[in-house]
Amino acid sequence: MMMLKRHFSKISKTVSFLILFSFMLTNTFVAQTYSGSRDNSTQKSSNQYPTLAKYTTDLTALARDGKLSANTNFAREVDLLIKSLSNGGLRQSVILDTTGDNQELIVKALAARIASGDVPANLDGKRVFKLELDTLFGDVKDSAEASNRIAGIVNDLERTKGEIILFVGELTNFVGSSQINSSLTESLLQGKVQIIGGSSQAAYAEKIETVAEVAAMFEPIFVGNANSSTSEEAITKRLASNDGFRGDSVSTDLRDMMANDKTGGSKRIDVILQTKDADNPVLRRIMTENKVRLQDRIGDSDTMVVNLPLRAIEVLTQSGLINYMSPDRQMSFSGHLENTTGTTSTRSQAAVTGRAAYTLDGTGVSIAVLDSGMQTSHKDFRNNSGASRIIYSKNLVMKSRNSANACSLVTGQL
Repeated sequence: MMMLKRHFSKISKTVSFLILFSFMLTNTFVAQTYSGSRDNSTQKSSNQYPTLAKYTTDLTALARDGKLSANTNFAREVDLLIKSLSNGGLRQSVILDTTGDNQELIVKALAARIASGDVPANLDGKRVFKLELDTLFGDVKDSAEASNRIAGIVNDLERTKGEIILFVGELTNFVGSSQINSSLTESLLQGKVQIIGGSSQAAYAEKIETVAEVAAMFEPIFVGNANSSTSEEAITKRLASNDGFRGDSVSTDLRDMMANDKTGGSKRIDVILQTKDADNPVLRRIMTENKVRLQDRIGDSDTMVVNLPLRAIEVLTQSGLINYMSPDRQMSFSGHLENTTGTTSTRSQAAVTGRAAYTLDGTGVSIAVLDSGMQTSHKDFRNNSGASRIIYSKNLVMKSRNSANACSLVTGQL
């Protein structure tokens, strides 16, 4: 019996040892497999996007590995950044502050939010890479080499098809610098890449904000409530400074159409679009994206007649590139002016008790008309003999780059 117990004990120990060994072997295999999988993923990323791998840091990967310290003091700014990125479109997010110290902290907090899945569905699975400026420019020999490196980064970004969002600190080194910005700017205009820019307010105002077509590519996010109020007000003034428009940029009847629409915004209408710059490439790209068809352009002004779906109205409004839009209202011919208004029937006054008949011909009566534009050669401005009844006419057309306000003053005898 004792021998049986000792024999059973040996078997038990052997089995226990084998189970333990098996457990250790399995865990080692799993750990190696997991490690190998991650290494393979990193290797694959390096092979697939070599320039990005060389000059950037994957902040999202650091966050997933618990190696990224996320600052929680900028929840408002991170929320604004997520909203800006989620909206899509061609406008790129740019974080502005006075010193440039907080931009990376906000982007790291964004990466942590993405890593934890605390973002909208269209940002889930995205990766945030930080462009390492010291590595990028540390050993660069000239602007041509810098341009080639930027082109390589842009090429890699395009091939990710939106999977990677690149954080570009000191944005004004890339946009606004003619030597190295051509490839990046072109890709931004075509919507092939997505970036988050960073800049001081002063540098942004000097190098980007002053060029309307470049500024239109970006959506500023201001760090801090105090700076936000002042800077947003400044940008609002800049956008409105050359047009004089105030209040809603959409006419009341267009708003009514949008409110009463039952087609989900697919109903198409003709609209007069008064733009800040009709040739702006960002505006044209937005029009193409939202199926806005150009019907006509009024002279050489920045006013266009377009056909668009109702859903595109709000997109155009939010772009900051529109002064005002209203329906292209149909005009109809209601007959000869004098017959329609009853002028002809009142000219001949019949004889009334003791008073002879007479004709009202406007002799001695003058009238001035101020209108948005009149054809002074029109037959209604001529008398029965065909001579003009106009005494004085002045065309008061006022043109600027962003608007054309036509006005005519006509003074004549009835």
